[in-house]
Amino acid sequence: MQKLLSDASCPPLRFESDAFFTAIFPMPLVETTKKTAKKTAKKTANEITDQLLTLLTDNPQLTAVDLAEALGVSAIAMRHYIADLKEKGRLQRVGPNKGGYWEVLED
Repeated sequence: MQKLLSDASCPPLRFESDAFFTAIFPMPLVETTKKTAKKTAKKTANEITDQLLTLLTDNPQLTAVDLAEALGVSAIAMRHYIADLKEKGRLQRVGPNKGGYWEVLED
């Protein structure tokens, strides 16, 4: 078991005994967990952004709610993705909110 923990870059297993025998599995360092979470979140955000642009290329009339449902994120999160793409110059709204459409711009 110690080898498995070591191979997984986890702190070593500790044993204590008083009235009871206790095995203590220390949790990995939080910093490592945070780095992994950031990498995963960034990868997921990039995937969602790519899928969002693909959907809008195929159907520019989709609403933020439609996009959120299609990509499995909240409507608020979708608004953030759209705002980010607009800020980066990759997405533009043409016309009014009702009746307008999205234009996907080149990088």
